Amino acid sequence: MLHFMSERLQNLRKARNTASSVFTQILQLNSKYESPLFCCFEGEDFKYYGVRVEQVKTKEHDKLIPLKCGGKKEVIRLYELISKEETLESRDILYFVDLDFDESIGDKKEKIYETPFYSIENFYTTRCAFEKILSAELKIDETEDNYQFCVEKFLERQKEFHDGILYLNAWIYCQRKANVDKLYLNEFKLNSIMSIATIDRISFNNYDKNFLKECLPNSIDISDEEIESAKLVLSTKPQEKFRGKFEVEFLYEFITELIRKINSKQNPFEKCKKVGLSISKTNILSELSQYALTPTCLKEYIKKSA
Repeated sequence: MLHFMSERLQNLRKARNTASSVFTQILQLNSKYESPLFCCFEGEDFKYYGVRVEQVKTKEHDKLIPLKCGGKKEVIRLYELISKEETLESRDILYFVDLDFDESIGDKKEKIYETPFYSIENFYTTRCAFEKILSAELKIDETEDNYQFCVEKFLERQKEFHDGILYLNAWIYCQRKANVDKLYLNEFKLNSIMSIATIDRISFNNYDKNFLKECLPNSIDISDEEIESAKLVLSTKPQEKFRGKFEVEFLYEFITELIRKINSKQNPFEKCKKVGLSISKTNILSELSQYALTPTCLKEYIKKSA
């Protein structure tokens, strides 16, 4: 029943956010503004891209219009529809997609921005991004002893987290390579496999492909050899290659626990200032957007196109 309702909701959303529907919106809006800037993106990604487009664009536009597409395939389809429409030929239109576990979009990267990491969420979980949050929001300066302590704890826990979800990411990677589209990954709860999550330790319950198949019944059977091969592909740069929503969930858990320890004056944070930052899982992309990595390739794409 849960999967049926989820699929029905997804179908309703898709009807609003298909390439054809968004294309119709653009045609309607095109004559309304003298110099619009259309931004076409997946899901909630404008929470990340919006401020960066405003900061980096080189032209003046009378209106920046965000347009939510259902997913990567719809963004690409939209680009293909627009590229054939003469009335939009001179308009500034930006397209943004995540790399995910897919093959690169190749030649289309000239017109469509593709993240060099798995997704925009991975831009939030770099060491540099965490250090910005530490200084700006948690009020721990680089000159303080606690600064290096927090950075080391973050990197240690991130490695433990990556070790614990390597198998999960490899299994999902194999599902994607087998063209399984509807896994309903948003229904998968990390706490079903992660037993402890503190700034001192992250540990996981034992789990295998049978457990994952039970959690995500739309999946297909994957051989152990395929999973081991995928683990080799993904383990080289896990922070960049692992599924972004898992990565940002780790960030949320770590920062939330760190704030709790600071505000309760637990060792070694007895002398730290109280932290007023309050983040939520649903809005973390908006709340921490200014600290996320902005790759050079993204800046160059926006400058060139807008």
